Amino acid sequence: DYDLNHFYEFCRKDSILDRLTRKYYGLVNLQTVEPFEILVWAITGQQMSLKFAYRLKRRLVEKYGTRIEIDGKTIYTFPQPEVLAGAKRSDLLEMQYSRNKADYIKSLAASVADRKIDLEKLRGFDDNTVREFLTGIRGIGRWSCEYAMLRSLGRDDACPSADAGLRRALAENYGIVEKSSEKEIDNFMERFRPFRGMATYYLWFGLLEKSTKDGVP
Repeated sequence: DYDLNHFYEFCRKDSILDRLTRKYYGLVNLQTVEPFEILVWAITGQQMSLKFAYRLKRRLVEKYGTRIEIDGKTIYTFPQPEVLAGAKRSDLLEMQYSRNKADYIKSLAASVADRKIDLEKLRGFDDNTVREFLTGIRGIGRWSCEYAMLRSLGRDDACPSADAGLRRALAENYGIVEKSSEKEIDNFMERFRPFRGMATYYLWFGLLEKSTKDGVP
């Protein structure tokens, strides 16, 4: 079980996070996604709208995942590394993946399938070692690395400073210029250490709250 008490106590000194943690009390950053899946998702979502990224992921999963029927509903498992390693580049391009992203996904999948890299062992590494390891993989830059650390490895202090959603949340709640440099965002986020990742997670949910009020699903 994840203990949120230390994080909530930390948030009491910040009025924005205090409000968000009270509103979404008990919200936990569930670690239900395997590192391989989250890295493929991160590559997919680089420099594009979330809506289009979800569209690409759905195409990928429906073509290469395993189809399962449960109570009359169809679901798909995420494709195994061996399957994506053998995917035709032309098929990925037809799905509207860019050439680079198609190559990055195939390269990552092949490395995992061939056991050249072991993503599960990252769970035992410290944050800086994880960063060094992940950013050494083709197609994994800082944003993808920090996002994977937060969403799959449970690193509470991961800080995806380049994330568009985080930047928008900081602009709306703290008056930060949305197009600030990563260094400027890093400097601002220092106030949330050692919970920069958890702060990001709750700020994302705050955006969802605003989008719903504005009539955006």
